Amino acid sequence: MCNCKWKWGLAFFVLIFNINQEKVYAQHVNLADSIEVLWTGGQIPNREDLVQVEGVQFKAIKKYEPDIDGFKFLHGVAIVNFKNKWFVSFGHNKGFENTAGEVANSMLGENFNSMTKLIPVGSPLDNGAISHGVFYKSKNNLWSLMGSFEGELENVHTRAFKWNKNKKEWKAKGVIAEDGFWPLQEPIQMDNGKIIMAGFCVGGNNPPAVAIRSSSRVNSKWKVVKIPTSVKVWGESTIIVDGNEVILISRSGFKTPKMKNLPHPLAWVARSYDFGETWSTLKPSNLPMVASKPYAGILSTGQRYLISTNTNNSANERSPLTIALSNPGKNTFTKILKIRGGEVGNTDVESHPNAKLAYPYAVEYKGSLYVVYSNDGGKQGRRGEGRELFNNNSAELAIIPINQLN
Repeated sequence: MCNCKWKWGLAFFVLIFNINQEKVYAQHVNLADSIEVLWTGGQIPNREDLVQVEGVQFKAIKKYEPDIDGFKFLHGVAIVNFKNKWFVSFGHNKGFENTAGEVANSMLGENFNSMTKLIPVGSPLDNGAISHGVFYKSKNNLWSLMGSFEGELENVHTRAFKWNKNKKEWKAKGVIAEDGFWPLQEPIQMDNGKIIMAGFCVGGNNPPAVAIRSSSRVNSKWKVVKIPTSVKVWGESTIIVDGNEVILISRSGFKTPKMKNLPHPLAWVARSYDFGETWSTLKPSNLPMVASKPYAGILSTGQRYLISTNTNNSANERSPLTIALSNPGKNTFTKILKIRGGEVGNTDVESHPNAKLAYPYAVEYKGSLYVVYSNDGGKQGRRGEGRELFNNNSAELAIIPINQLN
């Protein structure tokens, strides 16, 4: 005897499933109709076929050493040269990432062989956190603009801190951006006199965003502009500014749609033609990119660059660390080089075939590109399980001769 109720139930389930699949497919088709072209260099190389950049020097900045300082989580390294001294900063936590008690720490020195001990960026917050962020040089002053939140990623905002060179400490200057904004790239001066800073907003679709300031006061409120985003992403972003045109490149997220006939995950792109005031809707590009914070800019050679993991077959593995490059004066990437893989012949940095290399940040200085990044060491020696192991990193540096990127 047939069970008609069971058959009707199954038929209804199949119908609903197909309808949902058609909706997803339709979304893919609509997005695929406007794929953003970031790459015009022919076949994207596989990770094993990448050419290594010559002459790269590697240095450890802050090692993973919880037995000494108690800190496990480390992420979001930033770097700047200010008055012939190197400053670095990062988010630090003795507990889990993105939880109350997280702090921002910094270090400085004339070279990377003699850095100071940890210098806090601001005082710890009650039931809150000051985490990683960016540096900004304004006239004769150095600022740290740091992501901050309450509880576990609640009420995300940006706080400003000013360096006091006499006391060698950071002075809190208040909240400068709200609405979930977390800064991720050093602010850039635009031709219209305003300053723009890339980041993202935590909440909703977690869209990429920029913050814009017209006042000469760094600690005045910045206007937050969210990028129109129709899909779920984790919109940590970077920008390239060229006159009135700003291109934003964002990472994807775990639930970001896959694109038919393209690798996954991809770099997602939005464009502005009015100095970042209004934006196109975020769209997928034709360039594979691991789901990690990217960093981009324009070199003194006129080449655009993008640091992330961009290969044809890395999928969502945060290795190798790569740099995509354009030809001078051009706006698409045509070459991808390897900065480093998990293993390197240098005992000063962590070397392991499964090492994850992520969250780059870069600055050009005297003929070299200084790239800082996180390294989880292949999780060798890390203690704990599950969330306890998230982003328990060391902070490292790669110094790349600019003449090796031509």
